[in-house]
Amino acid sequence: RMGWVLCFYLYWENRQARETNKPHNYTAKLLVQIAIYKEPVEVVYETVEVLANTSSAKRMTICLAMEERDPNSRNKANQVIQKYQGCFDSIVATFHPANIPGEQAGKNSNITWAFNTMIQSIQSDREKGINTRQWDLFFVLDIDTQHSSEYYRRCEYLWANLPKEDQGKVIFTCPIHFNRNYKEVALPVRIVDTCWSVAILSTIYPGSLAKIPISTYGGSVDLVKRVGGWDADVFGIGDDFHIMLKTYFESGGSVKMISVYTPASQLHVDCTRVNMTGFIGDSYACLLYTSDAADDLLCVDLGGRRIIKKKKDSIIFSGE
Repeated sequence: RMGWVLCFYLYWENRQARETNKPHNYTAKLLVQIAIYKEPVEVVYETVEVLANTSSAKRMTICLAMEERDPNSRNKANQVIQKYQGCFDSIVATFHPANIPGEQAGKNSNITWAFNTMIQSIQSDREKGINTRQWDLFFVLDIDTQHSSEYYRRCEYLWANLPKEDQGKVIFTCPIHFNRNYKEVALPVRIVDTCWSVAILSTIYPGSLAKIPISTYGGSVDLVKRVGGWDADVFGIGDDFHIMLKTYFESGGSVKMISVYTPASQLHVDCTRVNMTGFIGDSYACLLYTSDAADDLLCVDLGGRRIIKKKKDSIIFSGE
């Protein structure tokens, strides 16, 4: 079955690449949200640099979704905005407050705050008489996510060629490839993440009725607005699974789940320690990260390099 999945993947990737390269007037306005917590500014630079070199950059609004729990968040956001000002349609930062009653800390609540803040900015402009165009498509990235320019062009192409009544019902999913730090992590981590990548592929093959987005995904801004966005409470689970399920049920099953066969480059979960201690730490961290209970235990993926450290005799995600 995995072999057939891979064959489908290669076939559709080549077919879609040929279609996307046909002459097309790309006009979609894109909102790209990057979940950031306590990652070094150099890691943020790396991700934003990749975005700045895509062919869609001038139609992108980059939203740096920061956490106020990070004391260095504003300084970090200012550095990134100053460095990449002019590379995009605009680049801004939002700051998710800590300890909002009823919220569960993590990527889900951060993305919720960022999205709502950006939509409110559009509404505020219109109230002032400024005719600001709303974004057509949104994308959510972890801080270690890197997409090729082909991914955004493909999403725009597929969206633009849908009937008008379906353009506001889209969720995009894509494969994930853990490839940039494979030499730095323990073998069990590489095995689990490879199986995880194949598992994702097994749900997004052509004809699949339940295409599950993982870590990075996109879709119609109107669709997310219509269903009330993400839920930031304890029932929100992972932001990726959650938004897929919520849009599906809230729309009565009419949501259009579209696979884009351009893989996202991601980093393996890793540990800051070396030798046998690091090997054990990597392995335990990988189990923690991939466990079904991760979101419920506040061990959510906060959108970073997923560095694990030793603190108070327990292994936890850095910053938690």
